[in-house]
Amino acid sequence: METFSYNTRAARLEQGKTYRFIFRKLVKLEDGKEYMVVEDPFSVRHFIDYQPGYEGGILPDGTIACEVVKINCTGRIFLEPRHLKTVNATEKLLIT
Repeated sequence: METFSYNTRAARLEQGKTYRFIFRKLVKLEDGKEYMVVEDPFSVRHFIDYQPGYEGGILPDGTIACEVVKINCTGRIFLEPRHLKTVNATEKLLIT
Protein backbone atom coordinates (compact mmCIF):
# COMPACT_ATOMS: atom_id res chain seq x y z
CA MET A 1 0.00 0.00 0.00
CA GLU A 2 1.39 3.36 -1.00
CA THR A 3 0.96 6.34 1.23
CA PHE A 4 2.19 9.83 0.61
CA SER A 5 3.89 12.51 2.56
CA TYR A 6 2.27 15.91 2.77
CA ASN A 7 5.67 17.57 3.18
CA THR A 8 7.03 19.17 0.03
CA ARG A 9 10.38 20.39 1.45
CA ALA A 10 12.29 17.09 1.29
CA ALA A 11 14.05 17.48 -2.04
CA ARG A 12 17.02 15.49 -0.70
CA LEU A 13 15.12 12.22 -0.85
CA GLU A 14 15.58 10.29 -4.08
CA GLN A 15 12.90 8.31 -5.88
CA GLY A 16 13.50 4.55 -5.84
CA LYS A 17 15.63 4.59 -2.69
CA THR A 18 14.70 3.20 0.70
CA TYR A 19 15.37 5.25 3.81
CA ARG A 20 14.96 4.70 7.55
CA PHE A 21 12.41 7.08 9.02
CA ILE A 22 12.06 7.66 12.77
CA PHE A 23 8.50 7.24 14.01
CA ARG A 24 7.75 10.25 16.23
CA LYS A 25 4.06 9.99 17.09
CA LEU A 26 0.56 9.17 15.94
CA VAL A 27 -1.76 12.16 15.36
CA LYS A 28 -5.39 12.63 14.38
CA LEU A 29 -5.97 15.58 12.04
CA GLU A 30 -9.08 17.60 11.22
CA ASP A 31 -9.98 15.22 8.38
CA GLY A 32 -10.64 12.57 11.05
CA LYS A 33 -7.81 10.29 9.86
CA GLU A 34 -4.82 9.15 11.88
CA TYR A 35 -1.31 9.76 10.57
CA MET A 36 2.12 8.60 11.63
CA VAL A 37 4.54 11.50 11.98
CA VAL A 38 7.92 10.25 10.76
CA GLU A 39 11.25 12.02 10.38
CA ASP A 40 13.58 11.34 7.45
CA PRO A 41 17.41 11.17 7.69
CA PHE A 42 17.55 14.91 6.86
CA SER A 43 15.37 15.82 9.90
CA VAL A 44 12.30 16.66 7.77
CA ARG A 45 8.99 15.38 9.14
CA HIS A 46 6.32 13.67 7.03
CA PHE A 47 2.80 12.32 7.55
CA ILE A 48 2.01 8.75 6.54
CA ASP A 49 -1.57 7.43 6.58
CA TYR A 50 -1.98 5.10 9.54
CA GLN A 51 -3.80 1.83 8.98
CA PRO A 52 -5.56 0.57 12.15
CA GLY A 53 -4.47 -3.01 11.42
CA TYR A 54 -0.73 -2.28 11.61
CA GLU A 55 1.09 -4.58 13.95
CA GLY A 56 4.73 -5.14 14.69
CA GLY A 57 5.52 -2.81 17.54
CA ILE A 58 5.47 0.74 16.18
CA LEU A 59 6.94 2.70 19.08
CA PRO A 60 8.00 6.34 19.34
CA ASP A 61 11.62 6.75 18.23
CA GLY A 62 11.48 3.38 16.47
CA THR A 63 12.43 3.21 12.81
CA ILE A 64 10.34 2.45 9.74
CA ALA A 65 11.93 1.60 6.39
CA CYS A 66 10.11 3.39 3.57
CA GLU A 67 10.78 3.38 -0.14
CA VAL A 68 10.32 6.67 -1.98
CA VAL A 69 8.16 5.35 -4.81
CA LYS A 70 7.35 8.67 -6.45
CA ILE A 71 8.01 12.38 -6.21
CA ASN A 72 5.45 14.19 -8.34
CA CYS A 73 5.79 17.53 -10.13
CA THR A 74 4.45 19.48 -7.14
CA GLY A 75 7.02 17.89 -4.82
CA ARG A 76 4.67 15.50 -3.06
CA ILE A 77 6.56 12.46 -1.88
CA PHE A 78 4.91 9.04 -2.03
CA LEU A 79 6.28 6.59 0.54
CA GLU A 80 5.75 2.86 0.87
CA PRO A 81 6.44 1.43 4.33
CA ARG A 82 8.47 -1.78 4.01
CA HIS A 83 8.44 -3.43 7.42
CA LEU A 84 4.86 -2.86 8.53
CA LYS A 85 2.25 -5.51 7.99
CA THR A 86 -1.49 -5.44 8.40
CA VAL A 87 -3.70 -8.02 10.02
CA ASN A 88 -6.01 -7.99 6.99
CA ALA A 89 -4.54 -10.35 4.37
CA THR A 90 -5.96 -8.30 1.51
CA GLU A 91 -3.81 -5.28 2.49
CA LYS A 92 -0.37 -6.85 2.81
CA LEU A 93 2.65 -4.69 3.51
CA LEU A 94 5.89 -6.61 3.23
CA ILE A 95 8.39 -6.88 6.02
CA THR A 96 12.01 -6.15 5.06
